[in-house]
Amino acid sequence: MILFAILVLVNFTASTDLLFEYRMDVAGLPLNLLDAFMVVIVIRQLVRSRSNDFQADSLHPLFVWSIVLLTGGALLGVLGSTMNGTSTRDWITALRNLTMLPLAIFVGYMTARTPRSARTITKIWLTGAILSGIAVLFLVRDTAEEVKWGKTFDALRHIRHGGDAGLTALAFLAFGVVARIRLLPRLLTIPVLLLSAAAAFSLPHRGTYVVGLCTLVFTIVALPRVPLKRRLGSMVVGIVLLGVSLLAMSAVISQVTGRDFKSYVIEKRVKQLLPAYDEETKTTVLATRLPGILAELQLWLESPLIGQGFAIGTAYEDQMGARGMGMNHNVWTSALSQMGPVGFLGYVVPVIGCTIVGFRLWRDQTEPNIALLGALGAITGVISFLWASISMTINQQRLAIVVGLMFGIIFRCRAMQLTLVRQQAEAGYADDPAGYEPMAYDRAETVPTA
Repeated sequence: MILFAILVLVNFTASTDLLFEYRMDVAGLPLNLLDAFMVVIVIRQLVRSRSNDFQADSLHPLFVWSIVLLTGGALLGVLGSTMNGTSTRDWITALRNLTMLPLAIFVGYMTARTPRSARTITKIWLTGAILSGIAVLFLVRDTAEEVKWGKTFDALRHIRHGGDAGLTALAFLAFGVVARIRLLPRLLTIPVLLLSAAAAFSLPHRGTYVVGLCTLVFTIVALPRVPLKRRLGSMVVGIVLLGVSLLAMSAVISQVTGRDFKSYVIEKRVKQLLPAYDEETKTTVLATRLPGILAELQLWLESPLIGQGFAIGTAYEDQMGARGMGMNHNVWTSALSQMGPVGFLGYVVPVIGCTIVGFRLWRDQTEPNIALLGALGAITGVISFLWASISMTINQQRLAIVVGLMFGIIFRCRAMQLTLVRQQAEAGYADDPAGYEPMAYDRAETVPTA
């Protein structure tokens, strides 16, 4: 668990620039600290004793299918690359990025050793998400100082960060408030929630706005098991608090830079989310993403069974002399073009599976620690699906590690939960029809107790 905690905290908080400082080329492949750490933690999980692990009835089928499909996709990607003559460095880097996902799923699955460990994992994940938001705010502050001396606000868009920028913390804390579950001490909950909101939306990415708002709707309206009136009321209050937080953040950035950050966000970022937005030279999200999606679908149709190999998008852009087409920014079409249906399913199965399984873990309410972790897993799955649909995210190393760990954890917890249900049925326990009440959270604790 210590190695898992270090991996989560480093990946959530370290800037990409920091990792670039300490990377080296090995056989033409750029390797960084996360690569080395993943190798260490995988080896550790392979050789450690499992005598004290909870013995689930079987491996969760989605865990098996995820590993099989991603491995098959990797083989097809390499095969296609050798046939199409793409750059060795490009396809090896793409292979490394894909490999991170099944490795992280394996590590996550093996980290959740017992139902009780779900509580520790939830604490580590929430802590990392909050620290991720704080790290982003520091990066924004430093970049804003640079903007003050001549750079444009576009510099804020280029902040490279491997964590979730506080979005998971924001969504999970909002869920806890609506569901009446104390995740942090009462006096800290709202300040940390607002801080996470400022962090999540401080980077002027159009995708962040879409993913953040859709995730909040899911975590406030769809996930909690409370009356609909409370959920809708919480949504209204949340919108007000979010607006106040973002206005305050905008005012701070404007003060630091001496420029109107709010106008920049509205004119250069928010308006581009509108499909009909034109005003001549200004473009829209659809215009920047659609060419790449259509090109990837065309590449896939030329080889519908196995795709055309890793880095085919880069090779296509070079061939067409059209860099910046938005290739690889939709994970689904990118996977189809490179690995065919096998690679496509390799991404779809764990993402959709984590969302559905996490939702079931929470709704079944059989064991407090597992149930709460299920809610966190469902939130991670929704974020992953949304990001994968609009940007280059889980097909890159750092986000693949983040989501892969959670996928594996959720699949393992579901296997344990189903085993516990069977054991309780055999012991003669009757199902409690109250559903939500058996959770019986201890209000004195920051997370639920068994």
